[in-house]
Amino acid sequence: MMGYLIGIDPSNVKRNQSIGIRILSEALDSIGCMPKRSFDTVEEFQEYFNGHKKLILDGTEQRVQRPKNKEKQKTMYSGKKKVTQ
Repeated sequence: MMGYLIGIDPSNVKRNQSIGIRILSEALDSIGCMPKRSFDTVEEFQEYFNGHKKLILDGTEQRVQRPKNKEKQKTMYSGKKKVTQ
């Protein structure tokens, strides 16, 4: 959509987005504002957020390798790609 709106090729959009994210990450890291994305222990998590009142979670879907067993595949299927008429 971004490429369409500003008139550039989709591959250039992806490339420019990647560059922008890298620059933003480096800038946030250099001023000490880069969010921590993983913790090794529950204690480390609790210590990091001690004293904070709000916690923002990214609920974005993560890719999962599909099981070969058809019955197990059904439990992994979200149904979002189902065609409706």
